[in-house]
Amino acid sequence: MSRTYYDNQGVPFDDTDMVYDSTKHRYKLTIDAVDNEFNVSFVAFALSVENAESLLREISADLYKFIYQYNRRAEKKRKAVEHALAKNLDWRDTIKDSMLDMVRATIRGGYSLQKDLAWVNPETGIVFDMSNIPAIAPDAIENLFGMGILFKGEYSYQIDADDYRADY
Repeated sequence: MSRTYYDNQGVPFDDTDMVYDSTKHRYKLTIDAVDNEFNVSFVAFALSVENAESLLREISADLYKFIYQYNRRAEKKRKAVEHALAKNLDWRDTIKDSMLDMVRATIRGGYSLQKDLAWVNPETGIVFDMSNIPAIAPDAIENLFGMGILFKGEYSYQIDADDYRADY
């Protein structure tokens, strides 16, 4: 098996702020991380532990989906991005910060719920154009661009087939 730069960093790993789902291959915030960051009870906001965990899983899924859709890469490149998201410590911090931005937007204004709405004015029947509203919080997008996680240019980092999901 070939070795890559990220293999030496010893991630992915779980801590008090995030856990890595090895079946979905993505990080998820913990309830404690949200409670500590915003000094609130996220369980009280979500009305139950199950709802809070479900919302955090959804936020994680939405973030990773946005990254993969934005980058629109060939399968080989998508695998390389997935590998880097799992193994790069700097990107791990950015993923955490971006998910916290999404939680903040959800607590303040229900941002994560917008994708579930019909966006039709019931009085007039007019459908609102939501094409300019991103699927994730704008602050999260800024974080992802800032670390180079979101980009459309050439991507030079590649992994060998035997490195893909070998230890994450």
